[in-house]
Amino acid sequence: MAYSEKKIDWEDIAQKIQVLIDANKEIIPQEHIEWVQHYKDHSEYSMAVQYLFMELEERNSGHLPFAKEDIVEIGNILDLHDENEWCIGGAHNFWNRFIRYVENHSSGSPR
Repeated sequence: MAYSEKKIDWEDIAQKIQVLIDANKEIIPQEHIEWVQHYKDHSEYSMAVQYLFMELEERNSGHLPFAKEDIVEIGNILDLHDENEWCIGGAHNFWNRFIRYVENHSSGSPR
């Protein structure tokens, strides 16, 4: 079943994105965190996740408090594998970069 055919719990997605934001407030400059928070607060979840991961990738650091599979699932739900969903400049080849970052930095914790 494709994600577009599943009932998506957007509140759960929003909560997980908030956990990711909160876990990285010490790493990303405050002004940039505010932009990520703005996107998330306005239900622009794709943009929030893209911007957050581009910030983390730029620093090659970050805290991903979820298992790799959970983070990849968020990316799939948000269609981040589709280049038509890449909203932010500099997002060239975002999906491959996103997957590589998650594989190298996720906690590996169970769901």
